[in-house]
Amino acid sequence: MNELNNTEIYHQLHKSKEPIALTAKLASSRATKAKRTEVQEVVAALTLAIKRHKTGTALSSARTLLVLQGADAAMATVKRFGVFRPSTYEFKAPSALKVLQDWISQAAIYNLSSDDVNYLTSTQALWCLASGIHALSQSILSRLRKLDAFVIKTLLAEVDYAFTYGRDERNERYNITDLDNPEEMSEAFSYLLHQFHQHIGLKKKHFGALEDQAGYSPKYLELLSDAAKICRYRAAEVLLEAFPYTAQEDALGARIRAIDPLLEKSLRLGYIQAQMQSNIRRAEATAAFQPGHNPNSIVHYAEQLFQEYGDQMFELAEYPARRYRLVLPKIDASNRFFSDNHTFIEDEVTIEMLAIEDYIAPKNVIHANVINYITVLDILKLQRFFMFLHVGLRHTIERHRPYSEMDGLYMASCLPVFRRENLIEALTPIIGPNVEALLDLLTCDLQADYIDLQYAPIIEADGCYMLSMAVLANSNLVRNLLCRNNRRLTLGPNQEEDPMQSSLKRALITAGFLVQEEFKLKSGGQNKFEVDLLAYKDGHLFLFECKNAYHPCNVYESRNSYDHIVKAGGQLGLRRTWISDLANQQRVLDKLSWKVTASNDVHTCIATGNRVFHGFASEGHPVRQVHEMINMLVRGYSQFSGMLGTARVRLWRDKTFGVSDFCAYLNGTTTVADMLGAMQPNMTVTRIGSKALMAHTFTMDMLRLREISLSRYPCIDDHGNVISGS
Repeated sequence: MNELNNTEIYHQLHKSKEPIALTAKLASSRATKAKRTEVQEVVAALTLAIKRHKTGTALSSARTLLVLQGADAAMATVKRFGVFRPSTYEFKAPSALKVLQDWISQAAIYNLSSDDVNYLTSTQALWCLASGIHALSQSILSRLRKLDAFVIKTLLAEVDYAFTYGRDERNERYNITDLDNPEEMSEAFSYLLHQFHQHIGLKKKHFGALEDQAGYSPKYLELLSDAAKICRYRAAEVLLEAFPYTAQEDALGARIRAIDPLLEKSLRLGYIQAQMQSNIRRAEATAAFQPGHNPNSIVHYAEQLFQEYGDQMFELAEYPARRYRLVLPKIDASNRFFSDNHTFIEDEVTIEMLAIEDYIAPKNVIHANVINYITVLDILKLQRFFMFLHVGLRHTIERHRPYSEMDGLYMASCLPVFRRENLIEALTPIIGPNVEALLDLLTCDLQADYIDLQYAPIIEADGCYMLSMAVLANSNLVRNLLCRNNRRLTLGPNQEEDPMQSSLKRALITAGFLVQEEFKLKSGGQNKFEVDLLAYKDGHLFLFECKNAYHPCNVYESRNSYDHIVKAGGQLGLRRTWISDLANQQRVLDKLSWKVTASNDVHTCIATGNRVFHGFASEGHPVRQVHEMINMLVRGYSQFSGMLGTARVRLWRDKTFGVSDFCAYLNGTTTVADMLGAMQPNMTVTRIGSKALMAHTFTMDMLRLREISLSRYPCIDDHGNVISGS
């Protein structure tokens, strides 16, 4: 008997007097898997019906989806396509609430799980703020239209100013509290740019002058602040779809929190650790810099050059607006400075961070391929060029008098505009034949569903290109291009498949483990026992699943990392069960020719390349960051620096590594417990009309972490000798 197709199911449900019961009946009797095209047609019909406020059609389409796919697959589909997101319907769609309520009230009949119901009720709670967000979005659109000619350039100048000078006193003066950092301003600008182009259309004329009040009026910061609120709300939508979070409505608005606080702690901890490592690398590079020695500093070199040639590179122009106009440098010394293959202190910081994130030697980074034959060095040269110009602009502005004009003149001057041919002509001597491909990669696709200025910091309209020198110079362009294109640095045809996994393997061997990489064994029938790394030491067997994704910069990228660890948790559960059978384990040991005895002490670990979710456990399997694991295996100490002085503590029980140290680390009773114990509850409040979005989160108390560590571990000197403590 042929199954009903999606159109036939819809018509039966739409005409039925008992559509709920019929939905359950048709779903339970369905035997074949729905075609992808059928699912896409139903999703399109469902979202269209919601947009057009056709509640009956929307209900029938949603029930059709349940019949076609079953509860689990249908729920995954509505999350993937954002069917219940308020932002899908510009935050105004009462029919979506009707469908949500139908699925919630009939959850048992539709065979929806408790997790499904949590998602549905949480999304319903988030809808309580949708009217406020809709009003805010309409207000934003009205202001964008009113400020049409000046708005995009002035907004971008505000972002550039933030990347240059950081959060300034104007935020406090104007009581603007929703712009915490330049990155959030960049995200807010990206949203505004997308809305402007979608509803108004970006043209060359929008690259002209800034408004006269630029730098001295709150209205552009207020626009960015309001856009940041919408960005936070949209991130909350994704958080509910992609992670086990819950939202509840109360009199104040909507509260969102992780169902398991450990998840939110581990997420925040990852970002904190990544920022700490970045700060350490930059501080070390600054301390290492000595004028006149290689590698030199781009900033120092530029300051010297502008002392000599500054007046030739920026001139004060009065038309079409008063600003310092860039004259592209034609000085031989500066051209060599841009195009040479040697590196500078600022380059070295970027190279080292890329090497750490990609688990490769720094010497291999600079000529590594990024995409389309564009190398890391090509991108560094581009950034070097605009960093040089940015230093020159700041140098010029700082010499300007009167002081009262400095902020306005900086903002009027910081966004150079080029015709394509002129930009290519200027950059070709520096970058070479890859310049056009690199320019295209770094240019915003204004037609895309999602725009991020830090991923594509060049904005094009009618053959003209506008860019922020500060954003272009200070963004992690290499990492962003790799992440956007789902790639890693390519070192050549002989590159190891996963250098992160190989790094962990080498550390385990150094620590005295027996190690096998990519182990596979047919375990009966078509089933296979597979594991990325298998290790053994002193009667303990370890199974590692390695997941190597770039450190996520937002909730959308975090979704990818979380999916990896969820998948790894499921894999490890099956493998640990199988290998815990001593007979099965002995088969593995025999195949490896390891002359050891099968053990009941079996440990698992999800080894991650980035720091996000470090300290979490997926289905009971600990998530640990590989750099920290390598430190635990090979070095065994942690160091604290700051106003209270530098202290180094030994993490191993004894002076040399023992397997019990690693077991305690994986069990979360040592450094992981210390860090999570120093995380303090916090709440971010985003005002939306008369209500608020309240996100329960955590921050790190660094003093508390230091106290915990100094009380638990002995302090040691540079040679590992105990000098105080336990």
